[in-house]
Amino acid sequence: MSVKNLDELLLQMPYDLELEQIVLGSMIMQTKAIIDVIEMLKPEVFYSIPHQAIFSAICEVYNGCV
Repeated sequence: MSVKNLDELLLQMPYDLELEQIVLGSMIMQTKAIIDVIEMLKPEVFYSIPHQAIFSAICEVYNGCV
């Protein structure tokens, strides 16, 4: 499967924008949540492109502080 086909498949998969917001909000509010989430998720699991960017930024800031 090519990367293009994988990207298309990911965009067709079910998603929950509210859940994405909850995950990101938890990461912003609690450092412990960042630790838990970055072990399980990657930016690509977020359907929303802005959410991917927010997740990446949180991880970059956290990794810079650790």
